[in-house]
Amino acid sequence: MAKRARAQFSRAVGFLLLSGITVSMTLTLDRMGSGAAGQLKRTHTSASQLCSPACEVEGSVHAGVPIASVNDSVPVSITLRVTCHDVAPLTSTRAEIVLLFDYSYSMTNEADYLSPAKDAVRGILGGLNAGDHRVAAIAYKSQATVLSLLTGDFDSVRSKIEALSTNTELASPSIFSALSKVEYVLRGDRRLDVPVVIIIIGEGDLEERDPVSIANELRASGYQLFAIGFTRIQSQIDRLKRIVGRDNHYFSGMDPLLVEAAVRGLLADPPTSEIPKLVLEVVENGQLPLISGSTVPLAVEKPAGIEWERASLRTGEYLARYSVRAIEPGRHSVAQAVVARYEACPSEIVDVPIPVPVVNIAAPPVTIEATPTAWHSTSTSTIEPTERVEFTATPFSSQTVPTNVRGSSTPENIKGNPQPIFLPFILMRTRTPRLQATFSHW
Repeated sequence: MAKRARAQFSRAVGFLLLSGITVSMTLTLDRMGSGAAGQLKRTHTSASQLCSPACEVEGSVHAGVPIASVNDSVPVSITLRVTCHDVAPLTSTRAEIVLLFDYSYSMTNEADYLSPAKDAVRGILGGLNAGDHRVAAIAYKSQATVLSLLTGDFDSVRSKIEALSTNTELASPSIFSALSKVEYVLRGDRRLDVPVVIIIIGEGDLEERDPVSIANELRASGYQLFAIGFTRIQSQIDRLKRIVGRDNHYFSGMDPLLVEAAVRGLLADPPTSEIPKLVLEVVENGQLPLISGSTVPLAVEKPAGIEWERASLRTGEYLARYSVRAIEPGRHSVAQAVVARYEACPSEIVDVPIPVPVVNIAAPPVTIEATPTAWHSTSTSTIEPTERVEFTATPFSSQTVPTNVRGSSTPENIKGNPQPIFLPFILMRTRTPRLQATFSHW
């Protein structure tokens, strides 16, 4: 698998320059409990047709708002759904088991690994049931030798492995040669309705022929590969993990307690499949540039967008968030592309292109600002009454009754003497015709 260098941020917010725009952003991926709609099935970009992946990925992108205005921020979320098919423990299912036992020079002379390796074999065989399981054995150094075809006689297999002794051949062990004989020991006697489990017991020294290709072929046939490694060299550990195809199918056998844990993991605890590493790429759309996101783990800067990485993804749903800003009116997608990239099988990279939604960006409304203007009259005339006439009211006499009072004019109908009433007022007798028209609404 080609190695890709990934830059990591050490701060919660990073600043980058994308398309001439200064952007601050981070990105997060958290476990979710709810489902996601609109997922797209995985798509191979380098499919070898030999891959039988234990995990698959689907994805969807959701824009927080369908309509926004220029200068608005639009939140975007990406949902990834990971589905892994866990492997059942050997004791819970019938199985055809093939043991590949390394008795090369480095196992027998350079270190005392032969004895604990035989302990691992005894532990595996002791946990099987003769009615459900059958075992074949292949021993290998520079070349492989078949010790036993499939059999339910576990004591016979144990004794043949116990008889293996110190080897003086200096050549590297050949896992390739051992894997090449698996089909031979299964031929003609394999039960087609039960799984085949191959267990490599040894080190992972470099050899002339790469065993990963033939291991891929065996997995494509539905076989499961595991390894109990007797090495402290990291490159050999990595090589064994690539051969078996999954990190969690590798167990260390470097001391008796680890050997016991490895055997228990194979026989009792179901190994959990996972995606060792997944990279989520977001390619920026220039009309909706990236501006911000949430926290941990942080995104990696890229010239065309952002890239985010996560390790050890198991069955579940995961959420990533970021934000964009609307800078131009029209219909724009929240990204040019969103792709989830992961290793489905050793040396096989799978791309999952995820559909990207479109957001309608409206132009900002036009605002007309009106300045109020004071009203000024153009008239130069002065409103003056042309004549003032003052009237003074005279109080009624108690002996005189005006004739305009309703009722009888006789004094008998007037009860008491009313108080005098004065009515002072001023009458405006005339106005100019122009001003009367101007203020007619008053």
